[in-house]
Amino acid sequence: MSSVRVDICAYDCASAVGGPFVWLRRMVGLLQQRGFDIRVRLFYWGEPTEGVTYQFLSASGIPFSSCQFVDTETNVLWLLKEFAASAPDVVIADSVVPALFAAEYLKDARIPVVAILRSDDAFYHGVMDYFVHGPRRRRVSAAVSVSRFLDQCVRASQCNDVRTAVIPSGTPVCEVPDHRSYRPFRVAYVGRLVQEQKRILETVSALTRICLEIPEVEATVFGDGPESCNVADIVKATNSPVKLAGRVEPSEIQKQLLSHHVIVLLSDYEGTPTALLEAMACGVVPVCLQMRSGIPELVQHGITGLIVEDRGDGLVSAIRGLVGNQVYWRQLSQAARTKVAIEYSSERCADLWAALLQSLSINSESRRSVRIPPTLTLPSVHPALAREDYRKAKRSWLKDLLIKAKGRALQLKCGLSKINK
Repeated sequence: MSSVRVDICAYDCASAVGGPFVWLRRMVGLLQQRGFDIRVRLFYWGEPTEGVTYQFLSASGIPFSSCQFVDTETNVLWLLKEFAASAPDVVIADSVVPALFAAEYLKDARIPVVAILRSDDAFYHGVMDYFVHGPRRRRVSAAVSVSRFLDQCVRASQCNDVRTAVIPSGTPVCEVPDHRSYRPFRVAYVGRLVQEQKRILETVSALTRICLEIPEVEATVFGDGPESCNVADIVKATNSPVKLAGRVEPSEIQKQLLSHHVIVLLSDYEGTPTALLEAMACGVVPVCLQMRSGIPELVQHGITGLIVEDRGDGLVSAIRGLVGNQVYWRQLSQAARTKVAIEYSSERCADLWAALLQSLSINSESRRSVRIPPTLTLPSVHPALAREDYRKAKRSWLKDLLIKAKGRALQLKCGLSKINK
């Protein structure tokens, strides 16, 4: 395989956690192993050197450049100048709004641009509306969905000029001990401590109830986020044996999960959750609410995990049933791990990415110079993208204040619903 230059766009901050950040850290190395020349373009909040991805890239020796997240116009022009100075063969815009708006100019230079659709929420449907289903000039070259459901949403518009692919984030598949202690029976939650999407307060309340009603059960919450204090208050008020483990490095989480039996995911919506993949790869049985995206593909009820109808009695009954039937738990555990090992391993997903990127770069010899427009004209702000599409024009001091407040909120959540963990 000839060396193909791929630039990946990403957000970064000191609290960068979740699926997209884990995917980047894993995929960069896997693509390098497959002969790709990788560079990263970062948009950061706060101090650049405090960013989790900044520190990872610096330590790994991976070429990158970074720009403060200011406003969409400024950030689009920065990207175009970077690409004009050193043009890649393919750009993975991910779901970074400035990179998606830059696609129009990159395609003029015959540089393909790839969007990634990571979750079944309004933001990603906004990305589809503007950059997949929208006017031809604004469409990306390819849209990668992490689930078949999201891919069906992409294909609904019949935009034949946009290539589509289903590539989950993937996970390493680790060796599982032959015998895992069954007492205590350990239940885990892994992910951001946020109420939007994850419903973390209801999830922690459910975990406290499980631990109090089923004495054999211990529960651990892995993760950090804006609801950390409220989560701690719930645990303290109920005096339950729920452990708050805080943030765990992606390289360490599976070591922790190897001593657990069940992972619960009770979100309102997901893409294909990285946390669930990581857990299933360790033989941890998923117990989830039904969702449109990702979960139906991963969790076959009674085969690779359990689907529950609610965060209350249904969840408690499911956990109680697993605690009381070790043979059944082992069957689900083995099937869950096999499912992920065959279909969702990091290596398989990297192979799918490599094939897509290689095919997109076929006409790289015909690449033109990247044009930097003297004036950047953008369409109106899509309501679903507004939280990450900050416009420069006609700002008032009040709007500046609101933008800064939104920026601080976004720094805390660092990607919000894009994060699939």
